[in-house]
Amino acid sequence: MLELLIIYIRRRLRSDMKGKATLTAHQLSEIQRRRTSLSRQIDRFRPLQLVYMPGVKRLMGDVGKDVEVEDIKLWLPSEMDAISRAASCIPHLADTEVQLRKAQCADALSKIRNLVRAKTHVIQFRNKNVRGQRPNTRAAGAISRLEQKLSLAVEIYRRAHTALLSLLGSGEWENNLKVLRDEDIRSPGSVETSIDDPNDTIGPNGKKKTKKQIEALSKGLGESRRIISWIWVAEGLVGEGADTLLNEGEYQLVPDRIHTDIY
Repeated sequence: MLELLIIYIRRRLRSDMKGKATLTAHQLSEIQRRRTSLSRQIDRFRPLQLVYMPGVKRLMGDVGKDVEVEDIKLWLPSEMDAISRAASCIPHLADTEVQLRKAQCADALSKIRNLVRAKTHVIQFRNKNVRGQRPNTRAAGAISRLEQKLSLAVEIYRRAHTALLSLLGSGEWENNLKVLRDEDIRSPGSVETSIDDPNDTIGPNGKKKTKKQIEALSKGLGESRRIISWIWVAEGLVGEGADTLLNEGEYQLVPDRIHTDIY
């Protein structure tokens, strides 16, 4: 669907621009190329939108020249209040977006689980096997790329969830598709994954920690119990990989290289 492509491109653009104060000439050129492509996609989308949402034209108004293309409002049913939605859309169009958003949530959750497992195993491999500055730099780069993909998947889920709240309001559907908090994004064993593992005797620089640091670790508090995050036990997801390794082909680790190709 064209609107899905537009939504995806917009989110990738926002994600790539986030936190970047300065860009190289090549990066600026690539961003401009993607913005031009997105603008063309929106121009193709508008005539189709008016067929199914004939009343939306009066809501659009004039788009200011200072608004970047990724920030242009699409005016989907979820972006309207109930009165405007009823006046602007053909019957059952909102129901179609509900199904779209539920599918987005399910797909994003699947990606989040895969990426959390991948990140966990890359960190475990790095802590046990990688030594030296150069290999640790490569490992940190691999983890950083996984974190970027994870951040995008989380944003997709949260935006789709917000759209469902706009369309459906609170209800039983939230029993399965809950609000995704930062603390929910953790491994099946409820362990926060970080390259700076406090329980590892090897520091993030690849060198063994001092006796004083190890002694401080031994005085740390023990665990009483762990609670599995809801993302692993949601309806229809149980058994998908709560206590399993990644599926074959999802990741490959070798001593001098770390390949991560998920998403």
